[in-house]
Amino acid sequence: MDAKDYAREFIGSTIRVISHSNSLFKGLEGEILDETARTFRIRSHGKLKIIPKATGKFMITSDRFNLKVQGSSILMRPEERLKNLRKILKNENKGDYNN
Repeated sequence: MDAKDYAREFIGSTIRVISHSNSLFKGLEGEILDETARTFRIRSHGKLKIIPKATGKFMITSDRFNLKVQGSSILMRPEERLKNLRKILKNENKGDYNN
């Protein structure tokens, strides 16, 4: 994992929900259509799903990067991620989310 991966655009990437407080989301996979400060909007099996970031752990992949991330670390608008990169990395390093 490279720190600059957090600053990338996630729209168009593939997302897989590794774990979530809502068990219905666990294992869900699809394409990220939109991202807000608190949610991902994805297309999974032809349906739109809105997944809250706060209580989930996600694997986000594209042809340029693979990123395992705790949703609570990226509770911000996508354009704020670069500005808050140090805070994100500090939160990610607190837990076991990179294992």
